Amino acid sequence: MDGRAAEFAAALQERQGEVRGLSGLYATPYYSAPKIRWFLDHDKKVRALADAGRLLCAPVSTFIAARLTKGSVVAADPTCAQRTLLMNLDTQAWDAGLLALFGLCAELLPSIRPSAGDWGMISRHGRQIPLLATVGDQQSAALGLGASKEGAAMANFGTGAFLLRHTGPTPSRAPGLLASAAATFESLRGYYLEGTVHAAGTAFEWLRDNLGLLKDMKAIDAAFKASRHRVLVLPAIGGLGAPRWDYKTKTAFFGLDSQTTSHDLVRGTAEGLCMLLADAAAVMTASGFPVMRVSVAGGLSRSNAMMAFQADALGAVLERREEVEATALGAAILAAKAAGLAEPEKMADAGVEKTFMPRSSETERAKRRSEWTAFVESTQRLSREISLS
Repeated sequence: MDGRAAEFAAALQERQGEVRGLSGLYATPYYSAPKIRWFLDHDKKVRALADAGRLLCAPVSTFIAARLTKGSVVAADPTCAQRTLLMNLDTQAWDAGLLALFGLCAELLPSIRPSAGDWGMISRHGRQIPLLATVGDQQSAALGLGASKEGAAMANFGTGAFLLRHTGPTPSRAPGLLASAAATFESLRGYYLEGTVHAAGTAFEWLRDNLGLLKDMKAIDAAFKASRHRVLVLPAIGGLGAPRWDYKTKTAFFGLDSQTTSHDLVRGTAEGLCMLLADAAAVMTASGFPVMRVSVAGGLSRSNAMMAFQADALGAVLERREEVEATALGAAILAAKAAGLAEPEKMADAGVEKTFMPRSSETERAKRRSEWTAFVESTQRLSREISLS
């Protein structure tokens, strides 16, 4: 993660409540507003373009849509606009208070329009093709997995891991979690509570490329099968996401001895990722939004062993759909909705390829969670007290 704006974001800690109340997010260097502020303060060319009224700061989706339509539409949908930290989650419009907090003006930003609708025309080989949807990847995956109604939940395991639980037509808040806008169509709105793990696929790429502990993602199941010793792993590459939002804590291993193998470390990493997602689910449940059944997608969801452990860690039923590319399916559903096709949401009713049930008792699950929490808190304390720079 680009951390150049970390100092500016850290200076806003006392106003996190205000930022979160308006945007649904936390002021971290991950989002756009601190980055925009940094560039205006440190890059003379960027500053000059802003002063001349020639600078536009927008999500990547805005750039792509503008390119595809030859500049006829320069806009962002609410799911992408929110990630700037400058959109009011309730009104789904740019917020004057947030703009003032970051010292920015609305003229730097694109307009906001519904996710599904008229996004202009794409001219290709003499044909005019309508662009009918623009949407963020996790909200699109949620739609593709059928998690677009209140109470539904989905987990997407890609570069990062994301747990989204639909909370209804108005935003809800829970400690340490994000409140996210769902994909929009005309005046229809929905919202999610969202838990994020920064490094999921990235953690296994690190094990493969930096440590040589596995050849490919298929080796995860083999590691579970071959592992004989439990190792605790806190995968904190890029920091800890929800609900801790800790960018100082380092990745840690606990329990290594002369019997530890590469299989134990791979299995421990997979279990650590699952426990981090379970931490977010626990906050959802404690806040009145229980996670009972979760649809899963993404590359890592193909690991049977990892999904079995995830179901156990959550204490919830996991359903892996036959359609793997949930994000692409969600975008197709939105486009179909904008095109006026009848009941496009039924496209998300793909069959369940495999169901994973929790196996541990509540007592066993509570014991594992207590040990995990002690491990994470100890690692956080050490990361504060010991400097490795």
